Amino acid sequence: MQQSKDISIITPVYKAEKIVAELVAEIIRSIEQETLNYEIILVEDASPDASWKAIQNACASNSNIKGVRLEKNFGQHAAIQCGLEQCVGDLVFVMDCDLQHQPRDFQKFLESIKRENTDFVVGIHQKRNHSFFKNVIAFIFYKLYGVFIGENQVSFGKELSNFTLLKRNVVDELVLKRRKGAHFLMNLRTIKQNYSVVHIEHSNRFEGNSSYSFIKQYKHGLEGLGVHTHLGSFNMIFVFFAVLCLGGVFMINNFLFIPGVIFSFIGLIMLILAYSVRRFNRILENAEPQQIFRIQEVLN
Repeated sequence: MQQSKDISIITPVYKAEKIVAELVAEIIRSIEQETLNYEIILVEDASPDASWKAIQNACASNSNIKGVRLEKNFGQHAAIQCGLEQCVGDLVFVMDCDLQHQPRDFQKFLESIKRENTDFVVGIHQKRNHSFFKNVIAFIFYKLYGVFIGENQVSFGKELSNFTLLKRNVVDELVLKRRKGAHFLMNLRTIKQNYSVVHIEHSNRFEGNSSYSFIKQYKHGLEGLGVHTHLGSFNMIFVFFAVLCLGGVFMINNFLFIPGVIFSFIGLIMLILAYSVRRFNRILENAEPQQIFRIQEVLN
């Protein structure tokens, strides 16, 4: 059994061959100021560049660094889930590898979780350094998600980030939420624990460009909505029932008979679909945990 650590830092790595060394150096510099017993877990998500070589070099220079290589590209959130299942820290940081999340902000998170006595802390961007187009996509995604989630979900707002600090009890809950296509932050929203937020700077990327193209963002968002919105399908059922009723009202007025038929038909079909989605996801909830990643190699 692995010896527990005070703190674990998890970061998925993809197309970051020129970033890994600087990332590790900044993490160590920031975490050693807190005099904590730590581990850094770098999960390489089958990156096409030399990221694994950079991770090998980092692991060779410091036994507190753990490298995990996935068999193929399973996606950022699967890589985060892998890190959560590998870590042994009492407190666990999750952050991106591109240094848009700054390790110097660790202190803010640690102070918040101690001062507020919460179970996890979420970093909120004061301003996102993304393109206008990407910010619009994010805005639409979170608006749609907000419509369909249940009222008992945690709500962070559209400027939330993956940069989070979690207590062990939260990590243990997240480990159980193994769902193909599940998003880390969407899973975190379902954790019924106390949380606090800290405002952080969203820095420019240290090097290179985002690997998320428009098509990848579209598939990523659609998959996330498909996996998670069943949690609020009562909201969906209500919306489609309202459409059905509206169609009935239109049909009463002979001048709007055709639009009424159309509205009623759409409302009925979507109502059946929403109910079916809810039933299907109930089955999935009772199924065995899904294999969402496969590990090829582990260092340290």
